[in-house]
Amino acid sequence: TTYYRGMHTVPREIQLKEGKNGEIILTAYPCAELNSLQNIEASFRNIVVEDSYNFRNFCKDNNGAIVVDLNAVSEADYYTVTLFNEVGENVELLFDCINSSLTVNRGKSGKVDLNEKFIHQWTLPLRTSKTLELSMFLDKSSIECFVNGGEEVVSFQVYPSQPYNSATICSHGGPVTINRLETYKITK
Repeated sequence: TTYYRGMHTVPREIQLKEGKNGEIILTAYPCAELNSLQNIEASFRNIVVEDSYNFRNFCKDNNGAIVVDLNAVSEADYYTVTLFNEVGENVELLFDCINSSLTVNRGKSGKVDLNEKFIHQWTLPLRTSKTLELSMFLDKSSIECFVNGGEEVVSFQVYPSQPYNSATICSHGGPVTINRLETYKITK
């Protein structure tokens, strides 16, 4: 991090699409060719989260390059998706359904004392609050989140001592229905 603080992202397709209110939205989504590198590891369907639900070891022998796809419908005020590893390092994604926002917290993600400019938490607005289509590309030192077909994208660096291989979803103020949570290993 001394000389280079940016990150390379997965190849993306950029498109313009019309939003619900007629506005034009610039979307960015991983290119379709990446699908040929993904091998399904685990699949969970139709889970109603009233309080919390653990998806332990969703990717065995994780080498640090996986994709997590999540499709959820929320009746909650807010819910969290927390990615974690065996030593308790984690990244929390908080979906605020009342204010239509996503807050990312990487304050316990692993090595976080790199620099005083290494921000631990930030919030971005979302266009929808009840439905979520989330695709997360996890690598050894980065996470890229593509929300609702690439309407919102956030990429950030993390430095865990071990790859994240489990997740917990916690619901507050109502249930969250996980229609689908799938994990894929990325292979060459």
